[in-house]
Amino acid sequence: MKKLILIALLFGAWGCKSNDPDPLIVGNWLWKESRGGFAGHSVKPNPADRFVLRFNRQGTFESFRNDTLTMSGSYIIEKSANTYNGQETSTIRVLDRTVKPSVSGRGIGPYFIGFTNDILVLDSKNLTLTDNIMDGYESRFERVK
Repeated sequence: MKKLILIALLFGAWGCKSNDPDPLIVGNWLWKESRGGFAGHSVKPNPADRFVLRFNRQGTFESFRNDTLTMSGSYIIEKSANTYNGQETSTIRVLDRTVKPSVSGRGIGPYFIGFTNDILVLDSKNLTLTDNIMDGYESRFERVK
């Protein structure tokens, strides 16, 4: 009986899925460019503006425009079907967000607002968030210290 309970506990623990953030995403990311849409448009930030997206270990995020908080909320990283190739891929999903009422525009940059189920491509220096829809936008970020 003890063996059955132990086996059940092991399978239960093994089958649990963690929604803890990938430690690689934690930190500050500087928005460099967004591109996409049905017209293949490319948008870069105005040189006078600095858009930073910060992911925290607790599964929260904040976005800043020139050091002014523009949006905050929580997120999880999970696996979802990729619209482009049907394969399972890492995605990021916002659970809730608050956009500051004094902020005009669409969030961190012209084509970056909710990253709801966006495809996540990440390495130690670069972050790419791609809308998981056809004709969506891809936003590219670089890690900042």
